Amino acid sequence: MNYSAVLFFFAVLAKLGSSFCPQNCQCSEAKKVVECQGKELISFPTRIPEWTKFLSVEQTSISNLEENHLKQLPELLIFKFQKHKNLQLGSNLFRNNPKLTSIYLRSNEIKNLQRRMFEGLAIDTLDLTSNKLSEFENFYLEGVKSVKRLYLQSNQLVKIEDDSLTFVNNLTDLYLNYNRLKNAPGTRTVKAHVSVEVLDMSGNPINFLGPNFFGGFPNVRYLYLEHIVNDSNLAVHERAFETNSHIQKLDLSNNFMLRIPFKIFENNRAIQILNMNGNRLSVIPNLEFMKELQRVDFSDNKLDGLETLSFKSNKLLKEAKFRQNLIESIDVDLFSNLAFLSKLDLSHNKIASLPQPFLDSLGGSLATFQFSYAGEKWNWLDNNPLNCDCAIKPLFAYVNRIPDAAVGVTCEYPTPLKGVLLGNLDKSVLNCVVPRITSFYPETSHAQMVVGQVMELLCVAESDSAEYVHVEWILPRDRHYKVPQDKDGVLQIGRVTTKNDGTLLVYNVQPADSGQYTCLAYNQKGKSEKSVSINVTEYVNEQDTQQFQCDICEDDCTKYKISEIKVVNIGYETATIDWMPTELRQSEYYISYRQFLGDRPNSRSPAKSIKINKSNNYTISGLNPNTAYIVCVQMAGQPCHELISFSHCVDVTTLGANKLGSSIVLIFIGFCTGTLFGLCGCITLIFNKRQHTPPTRAKYKMCQLDEKPNNRTSGAFVHQTVNTNSGERVQSFDIAHAQSAGDIMYPDIYTGTVRSKRF
Repeated sequence: MNYSAVLFFFAVLAKLGSSFCPQNCQCSEAKKVVECQGKELISFPTRIPEWTKFLSVEQTSISNLEENHLKQLPELLIFKFQKHKNLQLGSNLFRNNPKLTSIYLRSNEIKNLQRRMFEGLAIDTLDLTSNKLSEFENFYLEGVKSVKRLYLQSNQLVKIEDDSLTFVNNLTDLYLNYNRLKNAPGTRTVKAHVSVEVLDMSGNPINFLGPNFFGGFPNVRYLYLEHIVNDSNLAVHERAFETNSHIQKLDLSNNFMLRIPFKIFENNRAIQILNMNGNRLSVIPNLEFMKELQRVDFSDNKLDGLETLSFKSNKLLKEAKFRQNLIESIDVDLFSNLAFLSKLDLSHNKIASLPQPFLDSLGGSLATFQFSYAGEKWNWLDNNPLNCDCAIKPLFAYVNRIPDAAVGVTCEYPTPLKGVLLGNLDKSVLNCVVPRITSFYPETSHAQMVVGQVMELLCVAESDSAEYVHVEWILPRDRHYKVPQDKDGVLQIGRVTTKNDGTLLVYNVQPADSGQYTCLAYNQKGKSEKSVSINVTEYVNEQDTQQFQCDICEDDCTKYKISEIKVVNIGYETATIDWMPTELRQSEYYISYRQFLGDRPNSRSPAKSIKINKSNNYTISGLNPNTAYIVCVQMAGQPCHELISFSHCVDVTTLGANKLGSSIVLIFIGFCTGTLFGLCGCITLIFNKRQHTPPTRAKYKMCQLDEKPNNRTSGAFVHQTVNTNSGERVQSFDIAHAQSAGDIMYPDIYTGTVRSKRF
């Protein structure tokens, strides 16, 4: 027998066997890697080469793993079996693979593990991510002490036994994120996992971090708690991290926190990275204890200022992000003496300018500032409403000195410069002058209004340069209302509305609204102001306002005149009024009405005001039957009526049941005696009488009324009426057109009638 030939034959067979690669697999003997994939695989691949050190099986139709599947792979170091459905695991699956260091069983819909199935292995990584484990029993890792990294994220864990991890003495990284845990392991029995340095519990429905919440992990260095709320706001106790003094990175982002205790980090002096973005914080906690702090992120919060923040103790700070807040101003010394600061994000805030002291405070950090990252420009100040006036000069000089700093930095105001890159501005537009008030109504120092009316004041300010002029109304009791800067902007707070054209509206004025109304126009160069004193009463004292009103109206008053107002229909709960349009064809009017009681307005009945458009008639509904009302019409936006409150009025009494029929005959017999009177007569007055007849009120307007009599008349519209309370003959008329020779007309402030008196 030729023994050499036999030996050669077996050597060839061995060589062929070692190079065999299973179907649907790819093999690399040089790299010792076998990768199998495909739904065609319905059973575990056979005859896998013994030299295999890395075996990957993904997305096949295999549904179980047994001991004999890996029996012939003594050199196996890394095993990946991922993306299968309802996988079942045998208890002795890894018994013949003593060299295994890493096991990846991701996305297999595994519901439970076999007892002691990893016993005797020296694995450092066990990955069970994205399965259906609801509990992690204490015997799962029994007999395994070498695991350093345990991945249990994206399962359905509702609890982890306190002692289930104590068998793993070398565990450093524990990922429990996106489960259903409400507590951290070890919090109930405080069994310390002293070796754990990385703990991720993001995405669990915790809602409240109580005292010493992570007491089971005293040496944790990287703590991830992103989005650990379930449809609520995360609440945090001030002692939640008290025993975690070794934390270097803490992530509390996207938890909708409304507040966080100011001294919560008093014992966390080792923090280097703090992520608090995506919350609703309006106040930043104290950071002065963090001497090692290098990166801080408070983006996407509700910070309107940084008054409580100080970085004086954070000398190592490299990066600060405050993107997407409500910040209007910053302490000029906030970033002073931070030599390592290289990235600052103040974009998407409400910053109008950055003063010179603030830019100077950045000091030496300007030389190391980064305005690009991974090839993309870093827009550190974009989407802020920058006012490109003289206050922007320091920033203008800065971005021209460092071109990358100008990327995305555009002007918002004044309107002609909106959208212009700050670096492209012409220097000439930054020459500021004090603004001046060019239009102010009313043009007087005082005015009077009646309760329930709508006050409308106007203030227009301009400047000879292009800088934006801020306009602000200051109301009684030091209430400040800014005029909105946006085009067509309207800002409404309660009864007070301001418009971007400088208009101030106060609806349903009350006596408490009396006082001084000041328009303040200002920019960085200086300010201008103008005021009017408004007095709001139940009635208008004509004698007090007569001369003042005429000073305003002068000869233009007729343009605003509502020539006639009348009642065209009365119902039990409705009244329709009609009026002649003005010479200006104004399209907006205010209809005000209030109940009368006796001879004066009912103080217990609130005055109501309605704004209507493009009409000269209106039906008021919702009235009380058999009730007297005073109804007035004002023209919106006019100085004679709207600002000073005078309007055309008419009395209305809604229908009710008649007391004594449709008519009552009143017979008055007067018997006159004396030498001076020789006449006796009888007067019978027949008139329609309802349950309540209100006193006649005058339609009046305080315009063009001479204090002294003159010899000209202007066609007064006069009605002869009888005051049913006293029998006195009076006249109701439009004062603006009733200047009859020798007569001065004045109103009775109680009855609203107008008497004629000869001087």
